[in-house]
Amino acid sequence: MSRALAAGIALAGTLTVHAAGRTVWDGVYTASQAERGKALYIEHCSRCHGDFLEGDGATERGAALVGTTFQEDWESASLNDLFVKIARTMPRGTPGTLTSREALDLTAFLLQFNGYPAGTAELSDRSELATIDIVGREGPRPLRVGAGVRSVGCLAREADGVWTLTHASAPVRTRNPQASTGRDLERARATPVGSEAIRLAGSTLGGEAGAGRTVEVKGVLSAVGPPQHGIAVMSLQVVGPACR
Repeated sequence: MSRALAAGIALAGTLTVHAAGRTVWDGVYTASQAERGKALYIEHCSRCHGDFLEGDGATERGAALVGTTFQEDWESASLNDLFVKIARTMPRGTPGTLTSREALDLTAFLLQFNGYPAGTAELSDRSELATIDIVGREGPRPLRVGAGVRSVGCLAREADGVWTLTHASAPVRTRNPQASTGRDLERARATPVGSEAIRLAGSTLGGEAGAGRTVEVKGVLSAVGPPQHGIAVMSLQVVGPACR
């Protein structure tokens, strides 16, 4: 999102969101897995992100991966978002060279360092990864206008020509504005009907192909209800049959 767009969106309110399924407080990795991740972090990540995950603010080579910065960057995102970020863009200079297991081990280490509890089963590269949410101890914090979000609902066009999402799931944070694929698409298809009404805007709303169908939209949260939430849509795709 450009600075101009970010500056043009007023922080008019917040939206309380609720985690679906499991969260990082449910013990989703093991201590031994985090230990493997620690060794990988020292080898591949510490030179940019710091020995204590504090980041390198002086040169902006690596963001902090602990504390408030980590919470603000990843709050309400799925664990799959974090895993994909590590797997596809790290380490610096040689992105995409980590194996899936190494990326999972690093994810486990980040969770451990940030105080999330260990469990009895290791993180694994399965679809369930997209249903584990990163939230605070008291649950998800409210989403602010300007956050990247996704929602699933019934696409409809009002009499005044405005597109809306009806019977929609509550918007939840996403770091990927592109149409979902893989396990994220599976999660979208499995998202139950909600009770939200969301006003949509954006150049991606180009036709009636999805009208009356269950769709997933991703974009920028532009308004918080009541009476309606708003999303400036960046991607839209059909994920289910005709709405009932």
